[in-house]
Amino acid sequence: MKNLASTPSLEELLAHSGWVRALARSLVADSSAADDVEQQVWLTAMERPPRHSSNLKAWLSSVVRSVVGRNYRDSERQERRRRKLS
Repeated sequence: MKNLASTPSLEELLAHSGWVRALARSLVADSSAADDVEQQVWLTAMERPPRHSSNLKAWLSSVVRSVVGRNYRDSERQERRRRKLS
């Protein structure tokens, strides 16, 4: 039986890669932007993995949505700065 208190391995997280890719593509219109989101999710997973192995999809979903939101806010800021400069 798996210890729910243990930090999941990268392999356990990567087992959900297809699901992460599909979620990113459903939230971002551009496929290359979705690829960027997916890469950022895996970087986050390596740098700050979830504390527990339970419900990895929920954790991954929150990371995907966080990355998408951050990227959107960043692009909005860049667009506002660009408009101010023109």
